Amino acid sequence: MIVVYCLDNTYVPLAEISIQTLKKYNPEAKIIIVSEKPLDVKGMDENYVFDLGGQHRNRGIGDRISNAAYLKLLLPKLPYEKIIYLDGDTIIQKPLDEIWNMDIEYIGVTESHSYGEQQSKELGIDRYALSGFLLLNLKNLRKINFTEESFKFEKENSIPTKIWRHEETILNCRWHDKLTFLDIKFHYCYHRNYKNPVDYKDVYLMHFPGKDKSSMINYYKQNFAT
Repeated sequence: MIVVYCLDNTYVPLAEISIQTLKKYNPEAKIIIVSEKPLDVKGMDENYVFDLGGQHRNRGIGDRISNAAYLKLLLPKLPYEKIIYLDGDTIIQKPLDEIWNMDIEYIGVTESHSYGEQQSKELGIDRYALSGFLLLNLKNLRKINFTEESFKFEKENSIPTKIWRHEETILNCRWHDKLTFLDIKFHYCYHRNYKNPVDYKDVYLMHFPGKDKSSMINYYKQNFAT
């Protein structure tokens, strides 16, 4: 099992927590860090440094979406056929073998919580996928020039300003026909509204979106720290 995080310095402390929980349930997992500059992350096995070729999203100090989010679009450059991608602000609560063993043609995702309904409406798609967890068939993504086509779409298309414009929007707009939606229990957002909510104890990957990460720290202390 190969698990990848795309990080900058800001998210390293959170990712180190995430890796601890990942290793608890998946001790044989290989941990890959992808970054724009070399990083020292406890628990990682390898660090790949990729050049994004400049700034992509830039909304100033305090924007929770950093340039590192766009590193996801470069993941087919990794020398693997399949990976699980995780955001740094996730906590793993179960073995991920069921996810890893899924046969996904291109990209496995989970549907968004309630805000995704507005996102999908504005973007003209049926379902809005979150990008905090991705099951990626890198072999097939390379065949369709995923990386090149993603950045081409970003350059050539004007995305509505009221939509949170970042790599997640590119994923939903350009690659909506290549997304395979999985059960939301595999990737679930903490304190978000869902049409069909899942009990937290049944969640495989708990995600803590938003600027305030204290909820992630507290959740970790309550459920993992000894």
